[in-house]
Amino acid sequence: MFDTKKELLAQIRLGEDSRLELKAVTFRGDKVAGPHPDGLADEIAGFANSSGGVLVMGIDEQTRQPHGMTIGELTVLEHWLLGVCNDRIKPPPLCRMEKWELPDAEGNLAPVLKIDIPRSLYVHESPNGHFHRIGSSKRKMSTEYIIRLGQQRSQTRMIRFDEQPVVQASLETLDPALYERFRTARTRDEGLDFLQKLGLVAVDDEGVFHPSVAGILMSCREPRDWMPNAFVQAVAYRGTSPAAADSSLPYQLDADRKSTRLNSSHGKLS
Repeated sequence: MFDTKKELLAQIRLGEDSRLELKAVTFRGDKVAGPHPDGLADEIAGFANSSGGVLVMGIDEQTRQPHGMTIGELTVLEHWLLGVCNDRIKPPPLCRMEKWELPDAEGNLAPVLKIDIPRSLYVHESPNGHFHRIGSSKRKMSTEYIIRLGQQRSQTRMIRFDEQPVVQASLETLDPALYERFRTARTRDEGLDFLQKLGLVAVDDEGVFHPSVAGILMSCREPRDWMPNAFVQAVAYRGTSPAAADSSLPYQLDADRKSTRLNSSHGKLS
């Protein structure tokens, strides 16, 4: 969401809404002094419990301008935010953090931290309860709403993993040069119909098409941008038959095929 600087700046100019939250950051020495970690955890969980969104830290909510952090402070902020997500939200949400530079009022580039929070398959609890996003603010969910949301998302998790939509990605993420490999002489479908039959796209709760997990893995040039924990696992057998008596060595390759170091304790390449 807001994957280019132009898109993000345009939304910041319009202000906060159901998809965007801006947060100023203060430091006391080499530690983050604000915002309060509990309130920030509530905001992040609210996005994850709704349709997802983007949190930009390092921008004043009133002026909508970067207030200026050093590169060192930006690194401290990133580590602090990881602790907020992992320690104060149950279960921890999947967030993608990126360091960006945006122009301030004088046109000078200032560092900010952009956090993409996708719609989750789970219902998240933060320090002050269960929240969801309505407009530009978070709202506490009623008990009935929590139960209904939990039922909906448990049904979503029953879908096979590779069929689930990757809601933070758009259809433009899929590369035609990659999915056209699967076209045969008997294929008559075109466009979205073709992608649906291949299982490369899926529909979210709001009826919007996104790449599926299979689509990201099979037809995206940079699958780790959207699924950073994805890997390929294979097994090498001695001989020509996968007999139980044959010893085997599992190999684990990262999706970008850049990691091939043998982990002797687990018998894996990681």
